[in-house]
Amino acid sequence: MRWMTDLASAGDFVTKHEWLSTAPDSGFVQVPMAERRDATGVDVIRTVTLSRIGNGAFTAEPIVRESEWFEVLADVFDLNFDGHPPEWRHSLWDTVFARHRDWQASRT
Repeated sequence: MRWMTDLASAGDFVTKHEWLSTAPDSGFVQVPMAERRDATGVDVIRTVTLSRIGNGAFTAEPIVRESEWFEVLADVFDLNFDGHPPEWRHSLWDTVFARHRDWQASRT
């Protein structure tokens, strides 16, 4: 590992950020997720599983209903998709739930 004492600028991170955000083999592209930090911890949803790290830590059972998943995104992460057409929301849900099923299958 090499450490540098120079000040970093936002431009120093552009290449890695672009890769993390767009590369097919980036974990951020492969696994649909959202995170939200507050003063006592982090709420995380990976595909359909909500968890909390820090105070009040938990991992919930997987969300299996589309409407509940969108409610959690809105209530916990302030992500609202109401302006999108129903077909788009269904497609997003189908993709996310398929990722969850693929993950489950890989564990057996």
